[in-house]
Amino acid sequence: WYRAAELKHGRVAMLAALGQIFQSFYTLPDPVFAEKANPWQAMIKVYEERPLAMVQILLAAFACEAAGAFIQARPGQAPGDLGFDPLNLKSNDPEIFERVQLRELKNGRLAMWAIAAMIVQENLTGYGVIEAYRQGVINPFGDGKGYF
Repeated sequence: WYRAAELKHGRVAMLAALGQIFQSFYTLPDPVFAEKANPWQAMIKVYEERPLAMVQILLAAFACEAAGAFIQARPGQAPGDLGFDPLNLKSNDPEIFERVQLRELKNGRLAMWAIAAMIVQENLTGYGVIEAYRQGVINPFGDGKGYF
């Protein structure tokens, strides 16, 4: 159970890290997202301007979690393997499959740290990940632009 939960959170963190970077290059053509605000400010703005949209987001998250209670790995399957492989990427060689599983687990752990660091950096400096590099705010110590 713990391994499946770790894989699920790692997969979500990998998507979150990608989304955190992607939103620096493209935002939805909507007035709520027009200011290039950081994601937390955008969510607050969505809540203030469109509370039903926030309810929809929370219901979607709840539906995903509730569906996870019903979609479980069958006995004998690897943790996190729910039988969804439309591109047929799963290797039949157990050694290769084990190596790929370990990579996914390690990348998921790294992504969990990465998204946490991105959120902390954005809240401390006020700059997003890509925006900080564009502005030259990459040294937190002694340059007068960082947090310290």
